[in-house]
Amino acid sequence: MDRRYILLLAAFGLALAAPTHAAKNPSQERILKLSGTARAKLFTTFLAERREPCPGGVIRTFLQGMDQKKNAYWDVACQNNVMYSISVGADAAGTTKVIECRVQQKLSGVPCFVSLADLKKRNSQK
Repeated sequence: MDRRYILLLAAFGLALAAPTHAAKNPSQERILKLSGTARAKLFTTFLAERREPCPGGVIRTFLQGMDQKKNAYWDVACQNNVMYSISVGADAAGTTKVIECRVQQKLSGVPCFVSLADLKKRNSQK
């Protein structure tokens, strides 16, 4: 049996992922396996590496959901009350993007800490 592995160079460090057919978003699968505390530490480190202010670290994480392309969207709250939305791409590199929640809501009208499913329901009721 041919078992191919992808070496992921994600924002969260170097990791050996499962076989390519096992997950649609390998980086997301890795994040989901973490405990809440470990996930908060991961996002704290991630923000620090990008020089995004999060003094005191991440104190809350929330999986907003995944889009049709299997990109994952996480919202995080820092101890200093700054909140970020972090997208984790479904590509092999686990490409990530970060935006402050207040900026995201101003630009797109999408609030943080509301599931994508709930947002879709709200929009369909309009």
